[in-house]
Formats: sequence, C-alpha cells, structure tokens
Amino acid sequence: MATQINDVEWASYSVSGQKLADVAASISQLPEAGQTTWPATFDYQADANGILTSATVTVRRVVTLPKWDGYSSASQAAKNEWDRFSAALSAHETGHSDLVVQNLQSLDQQMVGHSVSDARQIFNAALQTLKAASDAYDQQTNHGQNTGTVIDTSVDATTSNASDPNSVDGTTSNSSEPSSADQTTSNASDPNSVDGTTSNSPEPSSVDQTTSNTSDPNSADQTTSNVSDPNSPQP
Repeated sequence: MATQINDVEWASYSVSGQKLADVAASISQLPEAGQTTWPATFDYQADANGILTSATVTVRRVVTLPKWDGYSSASQAAKNEWDRFSAALSAHETGHSDLVVQNLQSLDQQMVGHSVSDARQIFNAALQTLKAASDAYDQQTNHGQNTGTVIDTSVDATTSNASDPNSVDGTTSNSSEPSSADQTTSNASDPNSVDGTTSNSPEPSSVDQTTSNTSDPNSADQTTSNVSDPNSPQP
C-alpha cells in the first residue's frame, strides 16, 4: 500500500524563428507556453465484501517546455534572454509539479477501507482538488508572468543597432553630418561624434505564457483491479 509519485519527466516542443520576436509570436499562437500533467492510476486488493484492503497509486509528472530551434545562431544577448525566460518558465512549472506531491501523497490511505466504487470516487475527487489548486496557483502568479515568464523582444533591437556602423553605444544616429559645435578651425572632427542619438528600440513585447494542468478528474468507472484515469493528459 503506497502512493508512488514518480520523478519529473522533462519533455520539449520546438519553436522556430530567427529572432526573439519571431519566437514570441509563435508561442503566443499556442494554448500554453509550458505544461505540467499528472497521469495517475491505481491498483487495489479487496476482501470478499468488496472493501479495499490495500491500494497502490502511481502518478507520473510530465513537464513540457519550448525549445528554440534558432538558439545556436542567435546573438549572445538573445541567448541570454531566452535562457532567462526558460528558467523562469521551468520554475513556474515546477510549482505545478510540487502541487502534485502536496495533494496526492497520501491518496492510497484515503482509499483503503472503502468499497471499490467509493474508492474510485475518492481517487477522482483528489485529482479534481489538485486541478483546482493548480488553477489557483496560476491565478496567484498570473501564469508565471509575475516571476518572469515574459520574453523581452527589445533585445532584438539592441542587438541590431549594435552592429550599425553609424550607431553610438548601441543606438542609431540620425545624423550623417558632423556637428558644427564640435568642429575645430581645421574641420577635423569625427563625423560620427553626434551628441544627440535616437533609439530605435521598441517597447518590450509581452507574451502571455499560460500554463494549463489538465488532469481529467471525471475518469470513467473501471471494473478491473488495475484502474487508470483514461482521460489523464499524456505528454
């Protein structure tokens, strides 16, 4: 008799784009940026009266995160921003994973001593309670945005301007003529030494990263001793 909650299984899906703005746009079209699921099953033994004498609950935890296909060819600044975003999203999903342990760790004990039908209801109710806790966690954290699950696409503009031969400190100069205020009698001033520069950096684009933890608490009744939740999400 035990509840076995397995170690987290890490999975990924690919997103394409040469720049962070492209990647952010791709992710924004998806239902979620990251996802945590908890497929669960239980086995049991019952006495002649159909009362459970033991139960074993097995729960998988699967966390799926995005993987940027263009990461290797991106600028260092873009890589740094993607790494920061990925770490924030991973930490948020770990919070969902921790809720699985908190809510299901003693589920087998709750099922013992009940009929098979009642034990199944206890099992499904526990999954429903976990789903509610996961939804509340998303509400509290704004789906992780409060802790950094937003891609700062302004890094693209900074990287682009840094390679502009007419830029000063990463910003683009709109002047191609030397400033008369800086010219000496010999007119030997640097034509690129312009005091007033304008930045072409756009405002950061926020992409809502939502996380849905979908475990179906309403699994169909099972008549065998190896009962699984058929509607539990798979990786």
